[in-house]
Amino acid sequence: LEGTIPKIGNDSLIIKGDLKINSPLTTNNLTLLLLGNLENNFPKLHINGTIIFTGNRNVTISGEEEIFFENFLLYSSGSVKLLQNISATNFTVKSGTVNLTNYSLEGEGTLTIENGAIMQLRGTQRFPSRYTNYNLQSLSTVEYRGARQNVTAVPGGYGNLVLTGFDTKTIIENISINTNFIFDCNVNAKKSDITIYGNWVNQNGNFSSQSSVIFAGEHTSVQGTSTVFHNVHVTQNSQTILEQNIFADDIEVVGKLDAQNYSLSATHNFSLGNYALLRTTSEGPF
Repeated sequence: LEGTIPKIGNDSLIIKGDLKINSPLTTNNLTLLLLGNLENNFPKLHINGTIIFTGNRNVTISGEEEIFFENFLLYSSGSVKLLQNISATNFTVKSGTVNLTNYSLEGEGTLTIENGAIMQLRGTQRFPSRYTNYNLQSLSTVEYRGARQNVTAVPGGYGNLVLTGFDTKTIIENISINTNFIFDCNVNAKKSDITIYGNWVNQNGNFSSQSSVIFAGEHTSVQGTSTVFHNVHVTQNSQTILEQNIFADDIEVVGKLDAQNYSLSATHNFSLGNYALLRTTSEGPF
């Protein structure tokens, strides 16, 4: 495809197959609905308007040259996989899965991941960090699936955060998680605090930290494999339920902690605030 796409009808164009670009292309502020793969071999291609990847296929963005999008939208029951770096002023995953693999996504506008949508990062890829605004809805998911990845903070917090795959994931900044934190690998939080408003789910992973895990949600829980923490803090408005044994150097409870059926162990200090509530049937952390 080359040249200028004329405006037609309602200013939208549906491409049911693949789109391959080898020469200059002007999209004329159209909305392009693409059901297939996108391949670009033309330098500094800028697609103005909006491109919507839709349908139910698992497609790729590839080619010899990077693509600059004005507005990128994934609205699909399938996925889009990057095989080339891309830039998008505004990047939205409304449904489906976008797999950045080990390629970069850059932009200056708004990055949105809506409820039920997934962004996957592989290789040593970090979460895109140059956007001005972030909107990760509470039931969105970001998955770090690579090797030796650094996990960075997101303004407003992650929805669901999943750490999986080989090697260690290192949390290098204080992060917040609005729903669930799920991991099955080695996680090193170093001196970074983790604030969680949903569920902590350890699926046979290993967690190490020199800082705090802060349970701040109205209904939070600790699930899965027993976890060894450094500091555990249950905030004033939090009601946290243990569904697995936990061990920590220091535990501070200001809200409510229900540990009736599991072991709660603090090797150094245990603090119970003035209006805190602790339910336990074990010999306790005292």
